[in-house]
Amino acid sequence: VKTGDEVGRINYGTGNIPFVRTSDISNWEIKIAPKQGLSEDIYLDYKDVQDVQENDILMVRDGTYLVGNCAIVTKYDIEMVYQSHIYKIRSLNAGKINPFLLLAVLSCPIVKKQIYAKRFTQDIIDTLGRRLYELILPIPKDAAHKQMIIDETKQVIKMRSDAREKAREIVLAVAPMF
Repeated sequence: VKTGDEVGRINYGTGNIPFVRTSDISNWEIKIAPKQGLSEDIYLDYKDVQDVQENDILMVRDGTYLVGNCAIVTKYDIEMVYQSHIYKIRSLNAGKINPFLLLAVLSCPIVKKQIYAKRFTQDIIDTLGRRLYELILPIPKDAAHKQMIIDETKQVIKMRSDAREKAREIVLAVAPMF
C-alpha cells in the first residue's frame, strides 16, 4: 500500500499524461479524460517512484463521500501520476489474494460501511488514514465461489476498459492530437 504525490498546480495542464485525482475514480474505473494532464517530463519524474502496474488498485483515501471508491489499473491506464489522496494497493501474491477479488471485496457493502465508520477528520478533510489496515475483509472460503467472483470481476473490467479505450480512440480520430 502506497500513497501518491502532489505535483503542484503549476504543472496542471502541461501535457496529456493523466494526473489521477480522487474525482477521477468511480465504478472501478479511472475516468477516460481526467481533469488534469501533466507533461512527459513530470511523468518521468514520478514514474519509478509511483511504479504503477496493471492490476494495481487505486482507492480514495481522503475526501468526503468519495473515500473508499476504487478503480483497478488496466493496461490502458499505466501511464499516469496519482495524487497523494489516493492509496495504490497491490497484491504481492495473486494466488493468495487475487487483485480482482480484492477489488470486489473492497467494494462490497460491508466493507464500504466499515470504511465509512473508520473515517475521521484530519484538519478539514475526512480521511481513512492508516485505519485502512483495520478493515476486516470478507474473503469467501469456498474456492468455487471465490473463482466465480474473480472471473466475473475480471470479465467486467476487461469489457469496460476495452470500451473506454475504444471511446478514447474514437475521440482522437475526430481531431488527432498534434
